[in-house]
Amino acid sequence: RSTTQRNKINSLKIKRFFNKILISDEIGVKKPNIKIYKKIFKEYPNTKKVFIGDNLKIDLSTPISHNEKTILIKNKKNRIHELNEKENNYKKINLKYENFHNIKINDIKKLFC
Repeated sequence: RSTTQRNKINSLKIKRFFNKILISDEIGVKKPNIKIYKKIFKEYPNTKKVFIGDNLKIDLSTPISHNEKTILIKNKKNRIHELNEKENNYKKINLKYENFHNIKINDIKKLFC
């Protein structure tokens, strides 16, 4: 799973825009376990963070509840997770893209302006 995530990051060429990219499998805790988020919040307390995922409940619900910046990848053509766009947390997502290749660094920068 970690290799798959790193391959996505490499194919998107977004690594250069971030100081650190954390992947849950590499941390050793599976999302949505609060331990992974506590570890991130403790190790990076005053750091600008953005959480990117394709599963609203597993990837983004905890960051949303902590008022962190979030990006949802809808990936409707190849969707493997249920996506309820009427869910309350869906409205709180900062950026939504149809697929990973639509991510724009300028959109992410605007989140922190």
